[in-house]
Amino acid sequence: MVFESADNKKLVTTFGAKPMNELKDIPDFYTFNKELIYSHRDFDRYYKALKEGKKCAIVSGVNASGKLHIGHKPVFDTVKYFQDTFGVDVFVPISDDESYVSKKVETQSDALENAKQLAQEFIAYGFNPQKTFFIIDQIYTNIYNLAIKLSRKCTMNELKAVYGYTMSDNPGLFFYPTIQSAHVLFPLTKGYDDVLVPIGPDEDAHLRIGRDLAGRFNMKKPAVIHLRFMPGLDGEKMSKSKGNTIDL
Repeated sequence: MVFESADNKKLVTTFGAKPMNELKDIPDFYTFNKELIYSHRDFDRYYKALKEGKKCAIVSGVNASGKLHIGHKPVFDTVKYFQDTFGVDVFVPISDDESYVSKKVETQSDALENAKQLAQEFIAYGFNPQKTFFIIDQIYTNIYNLAIKLSRKCTMNELKAVYGYTMSDNPGLFFYPTIQSAHVLFPLTKGYDDVLVPIGPDEDAHLRIGRDLAGRFNMKKPAVIHLRFMPGLDGEKMSKSKGNTIDL
């Protein structure tokens, strides 16, 4: 069971994403065959590059506010399919800093310990340790250098329009979208030809900012696939913040 989400539909009708079911060439994997992936941005380009043997990466991050749960499974299965089938390197940003500035955790130490635990859970899930790279921001602080560079071509008006931030929000929230963009664009700075980012429809705002910044820095815009939401124990979207998850 999955949601026929209004958020998914809005990505196509309002924000320019393309329906996945219009593509003729898709991977032979259950999340594609069963239409758990609703829409995309440039997935056809990415898949073509992948089959041509170009150096491609996937970026698939998690928040350091809790454990992995069943709602993550379609995303992780899809990412692992590409790693197992095509040897794709997977970059996993674990946003321990965002967990702290958005008050999802009480302390930075809590966020860091959660991040380390999540990295272990990823490896336990079956990701290849030789081809899976974790970006824990408190540890890999170089990510901020890229974020600072990207911030030069992003405006406060953009962030307020996309996220609805106000002057009563803390400045860490305003800066975090450039950090998230740095996570997404990081492989392109390391010689990768193309990047794919699988997300839920509620995360598309992050990628719209990231894709815009890529264009402003003459980088290839990351491809995106949008998965449908999985319902939680209460019938609403499964989410750690709602307390309706089944942990993995």
